Amino acid sequence: MLSTTRQPAEKLELLEAIRGFAALYVVIHHFIGFTTLKQTLHPLLRLPFRFGQEAVIVFFLMSGFVICIATYKSSQQDIRTFFYKRFFRIYPIFLATLGLSVLVALCNGESFSSKDTGNFLGNLLMLQDTPDKPGGVIQPFLKNHALWSLSYEWWFYMLFLPVLTLLNKIKYYYTGPSIYSVLSLSCVAYIFYLLFPNHLLLVLTYLVMWWVGVAWGEMYVKQISFNWKNMLPLYVSLFVMLCLTAIPAITAYQATQSVSNLTDYPFIVFRHFAFAFLCVGSIHFYHIYKLTYLKTVFVPFAKLSSISYALYCVHFPILWLHIPFITNIYIALFAKLMLVVALSHLLENKLQPIVNKYSYALRTSAAEIPVVVNA
Repeated sequence: MLSTTRQPAEKLELLEAIRGFAALYVVIHHFIGFTTLKQTLHPLLRLPFRFGQEAVIVFFLMSGFVICIATYKSSQQDIRTFFYKRFFRIYPIFLATLGLSVLVALCNGESFSSKDTGNFLGNLLMLQDTPDKPGGVIQPFLKNHALWSLSYEWWFYMLFLPVLTLLNKIKYYYTGPSIYSVLSLSCVAYIFYLLFPNHLLLVLTYLVMWWVGVAWGEMYVKQISFNWKNMLPLYVSLFVMLCLTAIPAITAYQATQSVSNLTDYPFIVFRHFAFAFLCVGSIHFYHIYKLTYLKTVFVPFAKLSSISYALYCVHFPILWLHIPFITNIYIALFAKLMLVVALSHLLENKLQPIVNKYSYALRTSAAEIPVVVNA
């Protein structure tokens, strides 16, 4: 049975605030990057909103952290309950988003191709990724580019209990040195990805990044000090991946003598791990020097946390929506932003509670398959 030394609060104020900030940041990033504002706004005004990829990495790290805390709040975890919770949290809003994309496309007078059908089925199986990465077959459905990260999140969740169970079988906890086992898996996966590119190997490559959040979450609930000694395995793991992903990036640069786009493979993978390393260092620095006054920067965004997932999912379909009677780009984008917030509120605060009630009834009526995790 899972033993705990701290029962974490239902909500971590700063974590919730950062989640809300990151979701809104991604929305603004795309509202600028995929509209005429990219050409009309002054570069200095665009510059602060060019880091949407980094916001996604923040989500990855927070996701691992939150899953760990959720695990420790339960006396045991079983496969059926864990799957139900993840499925009914992710898929209802995800499916609603796919339906919204279809509706917007119809309103815009667009036609559908066989490729769209294939992408739809692939998205249902959470196989979507950005098209620039080698081995990627499935693209986000109907240009909802933000959905690429959901496939990673989903498979991180599905891998969590199996990997956790394996670590316990070999007498490891999943903080500290045990993260080196996950690091080994990610290193091997990336090497094989370079030889045989496919989406699954890339998910395994990123698993160690997500597991840094998991390890940090356990340190939090067990009240393990965030000192340099305890944090070292996290830094080492990210640094090793940083070095490994730098190899194809350097090779690509030497071949072309240019870095045309840092959002393209292989530079994007290196960029992700570089920011993850920087992000962990920044949060660690914040904790060591108790820079609590920085909370005031993010706290106002905590109100968006409860709708952050829906914000992330639905903003692209609304962005693609043509509103012919509004010709001013700023008024159009403001109207779309308000529509995104309204839809997110409906999905998160109206639909999701109904889904939660149904899923709870389903979980309690189903027979459980116990897989008790010791720690």
